[in-house]
Amino acid sequence: MAQFSCDVTVLRRKSPSTAPERSLISSAELVPGDVIEITDEMTFPCDIVLCSGSSVVNESMLTGESLPVLKAAIPVHSENTFDSEADKRFVLFCGTKSLEARPVGNKKVTGIVLRTGFHTAKGRLVRSILFPKPASFKLYADSFKFVAVMSLMAVTGFLWSLSTFIQYDVDIRDVILNACDIVTIAVPPALPAAMTIRTEFALERLKEARIFCISPNRVNVCGQLDIICFDKTGTLTEEGVDVKGVLSIDGEMDDDVKEVTDSPHRLLQCLACCHGLTAIDGKLIGDPLDLKMFDATGWELHEPPVEMRHDSVVPPVVRPRRAPGQDHGESPESAGADSVGGLAIIRRFDFTSERQRMSVVARSDHEKGSHVFMKGAPEVVKDLCDPSTVPEDFMKVVHSYSKEGYRLLACAHYYDPSMTWHQALKIPRDKAENGLKIIGILVLENRLKPETAGVIAELRRADISTCMVTGDHALTGIAVSRHCGLINKDKRVVVSEVGRPPAPSKPSRAHSYGDLSQHAHHRSTLMVRSSSVAELGEESAMHPRADRSPVHSHLSELAVSGGLEVLAVHESPASMETSPTAQASRGHVHASHKGSKGHDENMLRWGFTDE
Repeated sequence: MAQFSCDVTVLRRKSPSTAPERSLISSAELVPGDVIEITDEMTFPCDIVLCSGSSVVNESMLTGESLPVLKAAIPVHSENTFDSEADKRFVLFCGTKSLEARPVGNKKVTGIVLRTGFHTAKGRLVRSILFPKPASFKLYADSFKFVAVMSLMAVTGFLWSLSTFIQYDVDIRDVILNACDIVTIAVPPALPAAMTIRTEFALERLKEARIFCISPNRVNVCGQLDIICFDKTGTLTEEGVDVKGVLSIDGEMDDDVKEVTDSPHRLLQCLACCHGLTAIDGKLIGDPLDLKMFDATGWELHEPPVEMRHDSVVPPVVRPRRAPGQDHGESPESAGADSVGGLAIIRRFDFTSERQRMSVVARSDHEKGSHVFMKGAPEVVKDLCDPSTVPEDFMKVVHSYSKEGYRLLACAHYYDPSMTWHQALKIPRDKAENGLKIIGILVLENRLKPETAGVIAELRRADISTCMVTGDHALTGIAVSRHCGLINKDKRVVVSEVGRPPAPSKPSRAHSYGDLSQHAHHRSTLMVRSSSVAELGEESAMHPRADRSPVHSHLSELAVSGGLEVLAVHESPASMETSPTAQASRGHVHASHKGSKGHDENMLRWGFTDE
């Protein structure tokens, strides 16, 4: 696993004035800055930044994900500085394998060597296995302190006993035996053996429950757990999602969820082309959500033939699936299909967790201009659309479905009749994703695993707190938390979205909800006080209730969304040092806060995530 080398084709100049020449060398001779060619079935010997073309890569060796991913070339015309962590979609990692290299034009697929040896992602992984960082646990530190204190007491007692025995002329043999007794009583020599036997008994009990542990020391650590953070998708819920339907928007929100195939043609086009799927040997690969969404449209994805992929004007095309027996030369319309025409996907702007959206630029085979389609988080898409196209009850509907546990993706569209093919290839993302028309919402369902509620209940009986960490909509996470018992159904939920640190003159705000009203997405900062979970500022916006009482910790649950590291650093710097998962940066936390016996009702535990 650690050692791997192969022959690669490298482009090097013999002198600054000469053209690059191809040569076949061993990968052991590569240095950062070398330009190499990427081929099919190539296992990458180093970390590479893709410069031209694209590549379908199997990253299961590093990530464990069985689904291949599509890597694109780094943009040529970009004002952003390359960041190897943020721009991973342009990086081919050492140890991963290229399933298919896709050139553009008459150029070969090439990349620049970024890192080699132990500096690569694979190298860092191997180094962490060979030289793991020693884990420092408070239990072990306290044990050594205990032994040190008892040893000091034993030595003191030994010296005092020795002087006393000598003073009374006690036999030297009795002096030694009695003095050593003090040492063995104060510092039991059988203590390590007793701890080892105790751990072995614990391992046997775990083995009876079909739980295997290869590191006995971890058993002692697990005994100290008082909170467990769960991811939502794939952990508390099933791995995949099911498409429930769509809510179409044409000036007004549609009341009922429709089948995807019955949606308006622009919404159907958006769902059919706004994804990151690709085809290898006729089989679609990509994100499971995109696969489900595309399958629900009833369309097909056609990649250009291998012999035509050198031609930059032959992009992938999506079009309605042909009816059985329909001739390839016959149009879907003439065959009676309810078709809206095919779309060529000219350019993709990939999904990122920071932007919370993705978009594509596409051209229809029967229209002159270009289309921009976008899908993403409803709040993000709404802000990028023309306000006149957003229904007044849009967020109300989003909250309504989110509270029922559905996952929502808003869709938007813009048609520019004057945008040519070449303009579509060069349009900046910020310009393409501006002034769109919102056209609908895709409704997805993510079911709970059958064993989830039982596991949560068992952890609660063991007096272990639980919380959910998810990148989904806050209200969706709250609904799932209530269904699985992580959040008490009878309690109110305090929802706060964290933005940038407020100016000194602006008080922090938190919102209390009985029915989780429309205020859930205001930028606010949640502050933890000793008297209650949420201390409201002068501009507090409480949910309309007759009592308008403060939100006390033993009556409420807490949900926080947004840039949680901003909150931690600005309001409670100590939490960044004490939180077990405080290294991540964004996400939602749904915490089940305990007020039971043995716990401080006013203590709040925080978890952080970057999902």
